[in-house]
Amino acid sequence: MITFSLSPWRLVLLALCGSLIVLGGAIAAIVALWQPSSLQSILPGQNTTALFSNVTREDLRQWGDRFPVLRSVPDFDGRLELGILGAPGGPYGWILSSPYKDIPLPDANGDFHGQDVLLSDSGVMNLMTGKDSRLKTNDVFRELSRGISPTATLIYLRSNADESLMSLPSALRPFVHASGGLLLSKEGATARIRVFGVTKDLDGSVSGDTPLSPPPEMTLSLAAPSQMLDLSLANLPAAEQAIRRGQLLKKINDTLGGEWSMPYDILPLLKNPATLHLSTGTGSGPSFAFQGRVSDMRDANERLAAFHESIRGRAGAGSVTSRTFERGFTSTIVGSGPSQAQERKYSLHGWTVHETTDGGRSLVTAVRGRDIVIGNRKEWVEDIVADETPEPFPSLSGNPVAGGALSPALFDQWTTDMRGSAGWPWLSALLENGKSLVWSVEMDRNVLTLSVETRNER
Repeated sequence: MITFSLSPWRLVLLALCGSLIVLGGAIAAIVALWQPSSLQSILPGQNTTALFSNVTREDLRQWGDRFPVLRSVPDFDGRLELGILGAPGGPYGWILSSPYKDIPLPDANGDFHGQDVLLSDSGVMNLMTGKDSRLKTNDVFRELSRGISPTATLIYLRSNADESLMSLPSALRPFVHASGGLLLSKEGATARIRVFGVTKDLDGSVSGDTPLSPPPEMTLSLAAPSQMLDLSLANLPAAEQAIRRGQLLKKINDTLGGEWSMPYDILPLLKNPATLHLSTGTGSGPSFAFQGRVSDMRDANERLAAFHESIRGRAGAGSVTSRTFERGFTSTIVGSGPSQAQERKYSLHGWTVHETTDGGRSLVTAVRGRDIVIGNRKEWVEDIVADETPEPFPSLSGNPVAGGALSPALFDQWTTDMRGSAGWPWLSALLENGKSLVWSVEMDRNVLTLSVETRNER
């Protein structure tokens, strides 16, 4: 038998630690009982039209046009919770509650299970009672609020499918079959729009944004570029799909230079997660850098060699020779000189870099294993191969399927068709400081989440 002997002072110390643990648990339980219940634990799941949590009186004023009943809410200090209730086809009313004891409620006129509340009218209490389950157990609300911090400003709307979709940029709408239910949240510099429905099944994720100097106007990262392109066009008529693909290929040819085939030259580079950095530029054309991972490195090397050949194959400076004959006839001969292409190959941070320039055209590629980088701006390519820790996109899960960064002007264009939607005021406020915006899209279970945040220039 093995026995342990503890000195008296050690026994006292153990007893003291045990007492502190018990005391801490008791204090936590008392605090939980002392604090008021959140409205999501009080509101009925069926009759709740909207929930505003951790909002100021100014926040509510922005929703006065949608919910005129909010205009009767009295002024208050701090952040409170407000629920809008109404039976289908009936009048609406509101209930105001304070989630914290230290934030007073203006002139409470009701009591719900011992908690002071302020009601727009006595009829609201009739909607609060009954056997209806509470909002926090409602399937739609539970999924939409999953992962949202309890300290975040939150607005939940019982919406229809069309209204939910209109709160997203049109480019994201093909990726969710909305069925009603919309949640907006804001915490710090990050705003989120969450739509309930059936999301598309996509493989992979994107990590983050690689800082480049100078910063591009746009960065776009996609977990499954080729698949996402097909999904974005799937609901269009065949003729419209062909037009859109043709427009995209023209932009690629204008940016990369040369004439390329979408199925043979471009799509093989888009099977795995990839990122495009782009600035439209002035005069000399757009600047770009593409980074991705390929499945077939032999095929990729052939594509890269063809891209470099297109730069080398461009004719050099031309010559013009004019001759005048005896009877006044003239002839003009236009000739092209040899290509002035210059090439350089070197190693950088474990990557093999190949640079080809000819006149004003340039192409730089880098290869390491199955990872490739293609660009026409050498400093961007070198920034990418030197940076192993991209800044993560704002997300709840850490596994977004898409993300990027946009200048304020491009972000304004991207969200043009959201004007007038419930989500637009939520995002438009981020444009006021003039900073670039970073965004991500997540698809988790039955929820599509768009997260947007302002980020200081790096």
